[in-house]
Amino acid sequence: MRGALIQMEIANDSLRTAVQGFNRFCDTEALTFYKTRFFISLAALEGNLISRLQAKRAAVRFEQFSEVELDFTGVESLGQALDDELV
Repeated sequence: MRGALIQMEIANDSLRTAVQGFNRFCDTEALTFYKTRFFISLAALEGNLISRLQAKRAAVRFEQFSEVELDFTGVESLGQALDDELV
């Protein structure tokens, strides 16, 4: 069986709804995801972020989205080759 697992947390006192959260990343009419967020720190789990190959592995599915948000939280440095490949 193919599918996706989506996990979401909302504070008990939040005024946001699950639908509002999904709508940030979905085309509500076509029911498809158009936006994704990738945490660059996840790519850092395999070592220093320096190579084009690391960037290619991180970006393997970016072309499936019309908007990709890269989150660099916790990343202290990047190699120029990786940066060039992501841009």
